Amino acid sequence: MTGHEIGVVRVVAVAGHATVYTLTVSGDHTFFVGAAAVLVHNTDPAAGSSCGANGANSTPNDRSAIDFMGRPTKSRANYRVIVPAEQDAKGVWRRTVAGINSQGNLEEVQEVFDTSKGQWVERGTTRGLRGGDFEGIARSYVEQDLGSNERYIPKGARQGGFDGVVVRFDENGEALVILQEYKDESGYLQIDIVTAITENIATNLDELEGRINASPAAFGMTRSQANAAIRAIKQRRLDVQFVIGPKTYLGPSGRKNSLLKTIQTAIRDKLGVTVPLEEPTLKVSQEFVTQQEDLAAAAQLDDVAGEGAP
Repeated sequence: MTGHEIGVVRVVAVAGHATVYTLTVSGDHTFFVGAAAVLVHNTDPAAGSSCGANGANSTPNDRSAIDFMGRPTKSRANYRVIVPAEQDAKGVWRRTVAGINSQGNLEEVQEVFDTSKGQWVERGTTRGLRGGDFEGIARSYVEQDLGSNERYIPKGARQGGFDGVVVRFDENGEALVILQEYKDESGYLQIDIVTAITENIATNLDELEGRINASPAAFGMTRSQANAAIRAIKQRRLDVQFVIGPKTYLGPSGRKNSLLKTIQTAIRDKLGVTVPLEEPTLKVSQEFVTQQEDLAAAAQLDDVAGEGAP
């Protein structure tokens, strides 16, 4: 060692198993490290423990959650790996960690490794490999079940707006416009995160009308269907639907102060009409979320492979 500082040029995450070792100081196991004299303690192996600083065994198959392939999942720095990381047939790295959550309960979490971030992320949640893009997962879920009399309009380019819109045509060619909100929250939804269909609904409807009028073919509509959709917007033939994640809830709809009742009131105040909320909830299944995350992980691995060796 020369004593000169060396700059780190880059850090590359490499998937794989590795043997790791825990440093144990002979004799006294309490000692000071560095100029700051940080007090460090190692448990005596003779006492029957081989735990390191993170409380994990030093054997290759029992690592702390921060010792293998980069940083821990957010808020899980103290979790331990209980099922070691392995690659599946698609090349996706998976593991299981466990620890005490913020409620004081023991929790097991399945994780996958996001190669684009060099980060473990929770498997089966929409804040995983899609980079928090639940809108993409929800859109796929909606589109797979569209009827022949329905057309889908995705979110526009500008910030804000409806997450998605389904236009449903009846046998007479008239339309119902269903405004969709895509939400993936842990627990019950709150009114302050649905402003697209409450506070900003009039502005968003104007934008939607303009998009349909400008390019109906982009949404699979004929000019006649586009005119019907625009009439529905102008005449306020609307409904609202929440497409929600597996762990998201709207709460009881019958209560006076329920979220759905509050939304109906907010829309009535803005537009002067009451939306029926006939099909208020479309819940994305856990199986579908996991499937989409696996596809995204495989695509990321293909991208990394295409870039060549670092």
